[in-house]
Parts: sequence; C-alpha cells; structure tokens
Amino acid sequence: MRQPVAEEGPARQLAGFTSKPVQAFAFVLIPNFSMIAFPSAIEPLRIANRLSGQELYRWQVVSKSGGPIRASNGVLVMTDQSLADIDLSPGANQP
Repeated sequence: MRQPVAEEGPARQLAGFTSKPVQAFAFVLIPNFSMIAFPSAIEPLRIANRLSGQELYRWQVVSKSGGPIRASNGVLVMTDQSLADIDLSPGANQP
C-alpha cells in the first residue's frame, strides 16, 4: 500500500486556489439557541480558512442587544455587536 505524502493533503490541494473576495457572515443568536448548531456552522468556515492559508470567510456573532446570550445548555456566549449595528450596505464587508 502506497503511503500518502504531505504534498497530497488538503493544504497542498488548495495551494493553487485563486483568491476570491471574502465571504462575510453574521450569526444571529437568539435566547436558548442550540449550542451544537452554532460551532457546527462556524467550524467548516474556520477550517477552510486554515487549510487555504488565506481568509476566505469572515464572521461575526450578533444578538438583538449586542450583549452576551445564553444557549439552551446554559453556556453564555459573547457577541460582537447588536443586530441594529450590522452594516448591510453593498461592499460593507469587503477588506
């Protein structure tokens, strides 16, 4: 059986990836949100950034008031800003 070499891993496959504009997301958390769903949504974005060696995705965590919000399991999660503070104008999230 042939042993894979490092150059054949995911990072190598993405090495020639052409840079695209950063995709921006806002995760709006509501009281008693499902904690399992939250990291399940963020982790693929984080991993894609890491494997590509560049920022493909950017996200912010938002709540109605902009303060911390409690998940259904009791964990308190800090947010980046309030829902009212999100800038939705075209190009607002471009680097």
